[in-house]
Amino acid sequence: MPTKWERTVIALAVLAVVAKVFVAASLPGSVATFLRVLTAGAAVAVLFLSKPQGRWLDGPRLVLLLLALYYLPSVYTRVGGDGVEYYVQSRSLLFDLDLELENDYHGLSAPPIRSAQGEVTSRFPVGLPLFWIPPLWLTHVSVSVASWLGSDVKTDGFSPVYQVAVNVATYVYGFLALFLLEGALRRRHGRAIALLVVAAIWLATPLHFYMSANPFMSHGLSVLLATCFVLSWLRARENDDHAMWVVSGVFGGLMMLVRVQDAALLIMPVVDLVLLGRPQRLRLLVAFLAGPLLCGFFQGGIWLYLYGWDFVRVVFSHGKIGRTWPHAMEFLLSPRHGLLTWTPLFIGSLIGWGILSKRSPRVGLGVWLAFFAAVAINSSTGDWWGSESFGQRRMLGMLPVLALGLGFTFDYLRHRPLILLVLAVTGLIGWNLQLGYIYNAELVSKRDEAATLERVAAAQVDLLYRKLLRAQKWMPRALWVLLYDNLKGVWIDEGALSLNGRIDLGREPEGYFPLVGEGWFPPEGKDGITYRLSRGRRSWFAVPIRRPADSALVLRARPATAEMPEMKAVEVRIRVDVNGEMIGEKDLTDDWSEYVFTVPRDCLHAGLNEVVLTYSATPRTVIPDFHGRNATAAVDWIEFRR
Repeated sequence: MPTKWERTVIALAVLAVVAKVFVAASLPGSVATFLRVLTAGAAVAVLFLSKPQGRWLDGPRLVLLLLALYYLPSVYTRVGGDGVEYYVQSRSLLFDLDLELENDYHGLSAPPIRSAQGEVTSRFPVGLPLFWIPPLWLTHVSVSVASWLGSDVKTDGFSPVYQVAVNVATYVYGFLALFLLEGALRRRHGRAIALLVVAAIWLATPLHFYMSANPFMSHGLSVLLATCFVLSWLRARENDDHAMWVVSGVFGGLMMLVRVQDAALLIMPVVDLVLLGRPQRLRLLVAFLAGPLLCGFFQGGIWLYLYGWDFVRVVFSHGKIGRTWPHAMEFLLSPRHGLLTWTPLFIGSLIGWGILSKRSPRVGLGVWLAFFAAVAINSSTGDWWGSESFGQRRMLGMLPVLALGLGFTFDYLRHRPLILLVLAVTGLIGWNLQLGYIYNAELVSKRDEAATLERVAAAQVDLLYRKLLRAQKWMPRALWVLLYDNLKGVWIDEGALSLNGRIDLGREPEGYFPLVGEGWFPPEGKDGITYRLSRGRRSWFAVPIRRPADSALVLRARPATAEMPEMKAVEVRIRVDVNGEMIGEKDLTDDWSEYVFTVPRDCLHAGLNEVVLTYSATPRTVIPDFHGRNATAAVDWIEFRR
């Protein structure tokens, strides 16, 4: 049991979660931030100030808790996609006490889903909606009390605070699964391996994406129930506990209510019991199967209520399973969301299952058969790649057994230098987190298309480059220059990729982002000269300098009067600032000219130097009701001459 100080940390964490929800009901974000920081501080204090005897919270668990608090603000706040079909069931059951869903779709401003008979329906089972009802009810009670006290938040079950509540609930369900896995792995392999495995299973797989970016889907809860199912089965088989076999069956049934495809996991205890070789195996098998059968009858009853006796045909028409022959190889290895190509961490899990099979053949056989069944089921869908899926999300129900396999692999590798394993896991985590951004922003391909390793790797490097650029503000200068030199190596003065002193704004070399910053129109050309027109009052560009020295900044420019004839009678001065220091002003003449500004060495530093051009007038400041391009100058190139 947690100590009283650990219970205090848990209470603060609950308050931080509640604050995340009620930011959508006008609670100041600073309050939510304060509670997260307070929880983190309290957890650190408990770790270092309390006695270790009987304490649950230690270093590895503190790391997980701090990561949970860190990523809590990133949980998406609206219900969308498949989540709409789950949410309308929850709201209708809680608020209307029925499953007449048309008004619920209308309240979410979502187009209703209709059955083959034209009835408004939801194509998904009732498991996730049932587990969303408790957070919805607690939110409704809180919002109702706030309404009585004068708040203007609507209590209709549709306002943003309700939607945030179910999304945050999915995030919490996912984290409960991670803590359960950490405890099970710790008992088998120790604290260090448990932390590494759980961090990898969370951050180097699609689980993180579906806990934070798409928490309105069923995967966070699916992983929790699958984890409870697997761990209760392992405990039942180890202790020969009849009651635990019943509990495991109940978790298996609930798991099926959330995602029917996860029924493949039921193969593991069935195989285990069939091969048990003891007289009581039939009795245990009946005890285990009672849970799945009862949950199956429950879901079948709901479908019977919705669709009548023809419900089997209607439900099959809604689903995607069995629409094609299994595409097993593509499912595992395709660049279109392949299980092992998008999540290479799982290769380590498969290796660990080999070790597990030697130590416990019955368990190993059940795991492999469940895996093959899950691959066969999910690769026989009409969209075996998962449509707009980040990786093979439909296999997330297998995460508990994938984590167990990874534990055996990591335990085997711990006899090598552990730092190498830590670096490998860190690399996979970094790759997966950036891949989530690449996927969501469609930097390489559309979300439902293939993404080749070559293009993804290039995008990964580009994202690292952008992060490095932002890190210049806080990273030690020498370290930043060293990293930039290895990652990009583009300098205006010298280096592996030297610009020979010049940045051609009309022909910026491809891949040298972001030398040309904001305040510019796209490149264009005239009379054989390429240039950019300024946009607005200021224009920015960055100059990568490896070795600062006293320099002359030369700017080749002209007024934008060719494009803006109305500006011919206006005198325009251009001011140049380098890293926040003004180095001079010049009047723009009528044609292309070179303007020279002296830049002392003290104004420069090794790394990216910000140069800002400010214009004394723009068309919008001079011409009433101006509607054209707000351009003052055309710039051909800039040079830094020592």
